[in-house]
Amino acid sequence: MPQRPVVILLYGVPGCGKSSIASTANNPLLIDCDRGADRAVIRPDVLTCSSWEDITNELETMRDYGTIIIDTAKAALDDFMMAWAIKTDDAARRNALKAYGLIGKEFSQFVANLRAMGKDLIIIAHAKEDKDGDDRIFYPDVTGQSRDLVQRIADQIGFLSYGGDNSRVLHFQKNHRIVAKDTARLGDIIIPDASDPAYATAMANIIAATKARIQERTNAQNEALDAIKTAEEAIAKVADGPTADDALKAITACPQADVKALKKKLADATKKLGLKFDKGEGKFLKAE
Repeated sequence: MPQRPVVILLYGVPGCGKSSIASTANNPLLIDCDRGADRAVIRPDVLTCSSWEDITNELETMRDYGTIIIDTAKAALDDFMMAWAIKTDDAARRNALKAYGLIGKEFSQFVANLRAMGKDLIIIAHAKEDKDGDDRIFYPDVTGQSRDLVQRIADQIGFLSYGGDNSRVLHFQKNHRIVAKDTARLGDIIIPDASDPAYATAMANIIAATKARIQERTNAQNEALDAIKTAEEAIAKVADGPTADDALKAITACPQADVKALKKKLADATKKLGLKFDKGEGKFLKAE
C-alpha cells in the first residue's frame, strides 16, 4: 500500500509553541486565522485570512506546498465557516444543526481536496480545561460538533505540554487527563529545544513516522484479510481428510482473533462428512 497524506490535530496551552512546531513540517503553508503567525519561532509562508472564502480561493496555491497548517481550528470552523454557512444557506441561518451539518460537509470536502493533492494537514487548536474532581482535563478548544469533526478525521491527536525539566512533550498517548489519538502508535514524543538542529524537522519527522506506521499496519491488515479469505475458501472446498487438513493449515496462518470462529466453521464442515481430527495422527480421519 502506498503511503497517504495524514491529518494531525495539535493542541496545547497558549505559548507552548504549537505554531512553531507545526511549522517544522515539510514545506509548510500556515493559514493564519488567529493573526498570531508573527509569534512563531519558525515562520513559514503565511496566508493571512479573514473569511473561509479567503482560504478556499487559494486552494490552487496550496499545490506548491507539502503541508497545510490551519491555525486555529476554532477560528476557521466556529468563526469563518459558521459565517460562510449562514451566508450560503437559508436553512443554516435558521437552524444551528443545519449550519454544523453544512460546515461538516464543506470541511470534509476541503480535506479531501488536500488529500487528493497529496498534502498533509495540521490543525492547531488551543487547549480548553475542565475539572473532574481534583483532576484537570484538557481537550481541543473547538465547539462540540466541530470538535467531533476534526477529532474524527485526524489520524493523530497530540497534546503539547511542558515536561518536568521544562522540555516540551507531544502526548499522543491518551490518558485520563487529555484527549489524544495515536493511530500510528508513536507514544509520547519529546520535542527538541528550538536551539537544537533537530528542531527544524521535528514535525516533518513525526509526520514521516506516522505515515510509515500507518502503512505498516495497513499492509499487515491486508495480509490478515488475505489469510482469512484463503482459509474460508479452503473450508468451502473440504471434501475429505486431506482437504480438511489443508483447511486447518490455512486457519493456523490467520490472526489469532479469527482462529476460533474459523475452526468452528471447519468443525461444522467435517462433521457433515463424518470426519474427526485425530490428535495422535495429526490429521482428519473418518470417524469410527
